[in-house]
Amino acid sequence: MDPLQPMAPKKSWFGRKQPQETSVDQALAQVDPRQTNPSAKPSTSLPETALNTANSKSNSQVLETSVQFPGTKPAKSQRVALDREMLPGELARMAALQAAAAPANAANTVDHELKDDDFLEEENEQLRREGELEAKRLAEQEKQFRSRHWAIWLFFMTCVTTFLAGLNSGGGPGPAMPEDLLRDGLIYAGCVMAILCAHELGHYLQSKRHGLPFYYPYFIPFPFGIFGTLGATVSSSKIKLSRSALLDIATTGPLFGLIVTLPIALYGAATSIPFPANAQAGFSLSDPPILRWMIVLTHPQLGPNDDVLINPALLAGWFGIYWTALNLVPIGQLDGGQIMTALIGRRAEIVSKLTIVVAVIWMLYSLDLTFSTMLGLMAFMGIRSAEIENESVAPSKVKMALGWLLLAFLLIGFTPIPFRMAP
Repeated sequence: MDPLQPMAPKKSWFGRKQPQETSVDQALAQVDPRQTNPSAKPSTSLPETALNTANSKSNSQVLETSVQFPGTKPAKSQRVALDREMLPGELARMAALQAAAAPANAANTVDHELKDDDFLEEENEQLRREGELEAKRLAEQEKQFRSRHWAIWLFFMTCVTTFLAGLNSGGGPGPAMPEDLLRDGLIYAGCVMAILCAHELGHYLQSKRHGLPFYYPYFIPFPFGIFGTLGATVSSSKIKLSRSALLDIATTGPLFGLIVTLPIALYGAATSIPFPANAQAGFSLSDPPILRWMIVLTHPQLGPNDDVLINPALLAGWFGIYWTALNLVPIGQLDGGQIMTALIGRRAEIVSKLTIVVAVIWMLYSLDLTFSTMLGLMAFMGIRSAEIENESVAPSKVKMALGWLLLAFLLIGFTPIPFRMAP
């Protein structure tokens, strides 16, 4: 009798059939999926405990089988009762089936390990990105804190230097009393700081309107000049803007500054004291055309060569007009350069270069180094203006008209020789 063949059924006692002994082949056939899918290749995995149990000499043995096919869900383990001892041929067959299933199980294990590694790598990458964002946020907060700290100190220092500069801005015919000096210093410092703050306020409101980050303005104290300050500056944003947004931000600052400057200058001209031509020798200021019109309007009795004595409001108005006109020069990061870029696009760089060449030629011709400081700052900051997002989309006609009108203020607010010495 072939030991690998199934046992014949036993006779029944008292009308009952005896349980038939089940061979290994029959046990495997019970869970053989090839009955439903003949084209699939089986991958059988037998636990190690089954093999150990098979080697025992127990008459009643339990065999746990698990058959799995590629592309299908693993079959549930089935427990098969063997009523006899497993023979060596059966043990070899089960070992061969387990060895055939081992590569598939190993591949599944490696695949799960790779998926786990990918998940851990993605999680680490996400944590790294969150750490970088947090570091950038902390660095930006530190930068804002330092910027605010320096902006506050420079603001108060500029207030002090403008107050000291305004002590000698009375220009009265007689000696000034201490209370007069104090009053003149306060009036001049208040007017100058109001002009500068209005200018920066215009930039701030438009930047906030367009959702752009705004940095604190830095006021520049200058205790060695007659004005006590060189104005104010603010860091420009690296974000690309549309031509319309750039034009809004660049024009609102000078516009707000002029709204405050012109009434101060008019009040200073109206309260000034006339004096005949060549009545006072020494240092004097060359009036821009618009300021000269204000003086003639408020003092119609003045002759062609007559002038007026300076006072704190008039000096602050002169500074506001000249500083605004100088800021409207179409060069680089100045408001004039930004406006020109918004109006004509990248061709504004050509205008900026030509303006610098004309300024250098004028200084060499007139031997006046007044603009040397401004040109040095332009060389340090660069002549490139802000980046624009889409050059083909032009601003509205109303905005462009306002931009050209502000640039035309150079004709009436600028003077090529601001300082002169009277004989």
